[in-house]
Amino acid sequence: MPDLTIRKGLWSEFVDVAEKQHKSPEALVEQVLKEYIQRVSDEDLLKRSVSTARRAPFRIDATEEVVRTFRKRT
Repeated sequence: MPDLTIRKGLWSEFVDVAEKQHKSPEALVEQVLKEYIQRVSDEDLLKRSVSTARRAPFRIDATEEVVRTFRKRT
């Protein structure tokens, strides 16, 4: 595991937040990092989806109609 250095003032603020949420600072750090990684992953997926959608040969309203029709059948 890497050694990290966090400014004392920032860590103190973080500890205060953790205490307000009734969590250990270490548990909150892990949660925050996991959420950040998930958000970055979600944003990347969204960018790729938007890029793919722009290259699609159909308009969005036509695609929505295809999805609605499919859902009615199932």
